[in-house]
Amino acid sequence: MMADYSLTSTGMIVRTADGAFIPPDSSNADHQAYVRWLGEGNTADPAEPPVPAIVAAALALLAGPVQVVSASVPAIDGAYPIDTATQMQITGIAAAIDAGFGLPSQAETFNWPDAANTARAWPAAQFSAFAKALMIFLYQAAQVAQGHSQTLPSATLALP
Repeated sequence: MMADYSLTSTGMIVRTADGAFIPPDSSNADHQAYVRWLGEGNTADPAEPPVPAIVAAALALLAGPVQVVSASVPAIDGAYPIDTATQMQITGIAAAIDAGFGLPSQAETFNWPDAANTARAWPAAQFSAFAKALMIFLYQAAQVAQGHSQTLPSATLALP
């Protein structure tokens, strides 16, 4: 059961009913009500522990974008979004390439938008390498975010 009040790591008190922040000021009417509530034998929920910096960094990486640098096709170099819908599209296209279906354009390259929505012409080999590098990046960042690793991946994906 949630208490009527909870504490924050900054010393503020939060009234659960409406989310109001109550300063630790004895002249404040809401603070006086909180003190009376404590006097009735109640206990506020403890402050949530702060998110460790490395976990926050991993979560920021997972929000994207990632930077792509290609040794053989510099025209695809740039920042690319990695939101969930985009990840699903990347996985689907990579699976189609691997299954021998070719590119969505049925040509030698196909347009894939960067973070600025600029269409870049991607060959199949580089897109497959991108999908693999992104899979590894997402796994490594998620491992840190979940507390299973302390090694952040690079947000730059180096492709052939």
